[in-house]
Amino acid sequence: MRFEYCPECGKKTVLREIGDEGLTPFCEGCNRPLFDMFSTCVLNVVVNEENEVLLIRQSYGDTSRFVGVAGYMKVDETPEQAAEREVLEETGLSAESVRYIDSVFYEERDQLMLGMVAKVKKKECHISDELLEAKWFTFDEAEKTVREGSIIQRFIQTAKENVLSTMDYITVVEFFEVCAESRDKDFLLRVTRKRDGADMCPAMEQCGFSDWMDWMEVHSVPCEEGFLLEKCVSEEKLLVEVRHFLYRYRKVLI
Repeated sequence: MRFEYCPECGKKTVLREIGDEGLTPFCEGCNRPLFDMFSTCVLNVVVNEENEVLLIRQSYGDTSRFVGVAGYMKVDETPEQAAEREVLEETGLSAESVRYIDSVFYEERDQLMLGMVAKVKKKECHISDELLEAKWFTFDEAEKTVREGSIIQRFIQTAKENVLSTMDYITVVEFFEVCAESRDKDFLLRVTRKRDGADMCPAMEQCGFSDWMDWMEVHSVPCEEGFLLEKCVSEEKLLVEVRHFLYRYRKVLI
């Protein structure tokens, strides 16, 4: 918002050169520049321990469309505090962690949108009167559900890259150690069967773990810590199941 009149004395502003800022509205009555104003908002990608994204339908505006949990920052709030408050107010869920991922300036409304990832535990939502519905989606589903080209879609894509690629890396070595401890052969077969057009041996009894390791190394991407299981298991739903499996037996993931 650009000031045409001073909000203090009501005098019409004039344009004046203010250093590196260039021509800026200036109140000669109050003798001070009036820099353009905009609102700062948080737009949350709410994610649970199953890597599902919570989207909402509001009771006003376009009630048919799912959007993200968002709101204005209040005076004296940090972006993290604002994000935590908005998630709690609108869904009844308490954020265990909140962090910044991206930002976009929304010119239509003069708003600076701060993208935040809020991690919560999956449980029943107690939605506010401003909402009609709150629903969990996989990252892929959420990305397709929101409006194409929207800011929330961009933040979901950024969060997806971050959450599914950075936070929860697990090496193939760790994966096989857990599988060996659990002796869950059916699960291992289902996870590793027919990756990238290749087919692993049909039964765990027919080979040792070293053979599985050799196969996984061929179909995964090397890194400093070994081989990333995430690059092997490309299907999102299956990757989530793998993480649950690992967490159940070893508590190796956050």
